[in-house]
Amino acid sequence: MKKLSALLALIAILSLTMALMASANTPNLSAYADISTMEPTKDVTPEMLDAYKVENVQIAPFPNTADGNILASTVNGQDSYVIYKFTATEGNVFKGMTLKSYASVYDWGQPPVGNKFGVYVKETDDFNFETDTPVDGASGMVQKKNHTWKLDKEVEGKSEVYVCIYFVNNSEFIDWVRFYSFDITSTEKSLTPETEPETKPVTTEKPVVTEPDVTTEAPVVDTTVTTDVQTNEGSGDAEPAPVNPIAIILIVAAALIAIVVIVAIIKIMKK
Repeated sequence: MKKLSALLALIAILSLTMALMASANTPNLSAYADISTMEPTKDVTPEMLDAYKVENVQIAPFPNTADGNILASTVNGQDSYVIYKFTATEGNVFKGMTLKSYASVYDWGQPPVGNKFGVYVKETDDFNFETDTPVDGASGMVQKKNHTWKLDKEVEGKSEVYVCIYFVNNSEFIDWVRFYSFDITSTEKSLTPETEPETKPVTTEKPVVTEPDVTTEAPVVDTTVTTDVQTNEGSGDAEPAPVNPIAIILIVAAALIAIVVIVAIIKIMKK
């Protein structure tokens, strides 16, 4: 019985390891969350918003409107954010990205209370909202309507990016900073640029004219046109994509784990 339990444990460990390795480079190109239809709760998880990480957010009812429920700060006056992680398909990089959100960020305070909002894009998730610069045009106060922010400049040429939707509600009212939905989509392009076929210029030799001998024979004109056309169409094949060193490490690690598990199984079976 002990042998069987140990064998099952080894198989489980191997299966988990292989699953984690397989998901390490899984492409993630889009995200969507319709908060207006979600049930109110203060226990918001990243999975609920199709996100990577969340902080200080709640789904709350918003009275006196037919727009539905909202995403708002759990504790006003503190940083709130939703972070999305996107990974391009292997061999590709991002070409562009678009964030759409039905949102409202107001500050009716007299004087203003200092509500904040900004969209940030980085290649890591270590955001610093005091020093990082938000996406141009995606910060400050926004009217209650559908907004579209282009993130092309921030993501182009990158294989992995983090998009952070950051806000602070410094008022005493939950609805002064609110979001009803998030919809993020992206486009990709090949990491290896396409090569154009090489074509050599066409050369044409001038005709050769032989002067006639006026003393003996009638004029003879010899005109010869030689056209030398050389073209090199090329194969049109792009250079092979560079080898991903992380993928090689993962493959080697998987092989070593498999060997260790097999050896352990053999030892257990011999006991």
